[in-house]
Formats: sequence, C-alpha cells, structure tokens
Amino acid sequence: RFDAVSYHRLSKAMDSHDVGRDRGDRSAVLQRIGARTLVIGVDSDVLFPLSEQEFLAEEIPNAELGVIHSPHGHDAFLIDYGQLTKLIADFLFNEFKSFKPTTFKKGLILN
Repeated sequence: RFDAVSYHRLSKAMDSHDVGRDRGDRSAVLQRIGARTLVIGVDSDVLFPLSEQEFLAEEIPNAELGVIHSPHGHDAFLIDYGQLTKLIADFLFNEFKSFKPTTFKKGLILN
C-alpha cells in the first residue's frame, strides 16, 4: 500500500528521471545500449505517452516497439496482460528459436 506522500514522491522521481543526466545527450546514451530491446507502450497511456516509447525504440539500436491497444491507459499492462504476454513471448521466442529459456513452461505463453 502507498500513502499519498509515497505515491507523490514516486511520481516525482519518475517524472524527473533523465537517462542523459551526467552521461551526455540522451540519444548518444541510448545508442550505447547493446542488448536487443523490447520497448512496450500503451496507446492510451498519459503517464508514459506512446511518443516517449517510440523515441526509445528509434534511438536504441536493435530495439523493437510493441504497442498495447487499450482504453485503460497506464494500467493496461495490468488489465490487458494477454497483449503484454504475447508481445514478450513473440520477442523472446523469435530471438531464442534454438534455445528457449527453461523458465517458460508449455501453456504459459498465449498464442
């Protein structure tokens, strides 16, 4: 449970985070990411707008953008978890065709 002050401080921390702070230009910082990356956005999210996720996907090398279509805004990742699961599974299993992580069991991934 969060009280109002905790939620306020957490929100301020998220709003003030800058990946380029003390590292240089944001684009240059994101270009240094070497991992294959899945960026997921929600088309109705006003807390983390889709435009921000599109920016990340464009700037990070080898990044893919997945979009959850939902009227539920930021909470869509909790409510529309089927879409989230499918995006993650497609990303992982397209990468790991010959080696599938053992943490996934048959029937867990939605088709």
